[in-house]
Amino acid sequence: MEENLALGIGVIAIIIYVIIMLGILILTAIVWWRITAKTGNSGCLGLLIFVPVANLVLLLILAFSAWPIERELEQLREQLRGKTKEKEPQKEKPTNVFGEKPR
Repeated sequence: MEENLALGIGVIAIIIYVIIMLGILILTAIVWWRITAKTGNSGCLGLLIFVPVANLVLLLILAFSAWPIERELEQLREQLRGKTKEKEPQKEKPTNVFGEKPR
């Protein structure tokens, strides 16, 4: 009888362990999916975190590639540089014989 009780407790512990591990696995997949999606890549790329050598490649890609926020920031800086440059003085349009400016 004690053996059956111990076996039952062991089975329950294994089931709880498997449920917790599946939860952690799913949470990890969701987190990496979101991270890779925010970098402008496909979310599926985040699933490479579960492949032994590919996970290192994924981390290198994320570390050294330009993220969308960096590209957007660079575009905004370029726009700002274009607006802040000293404007060249505009040449006055020539007048006609009557002293009127052409339209």
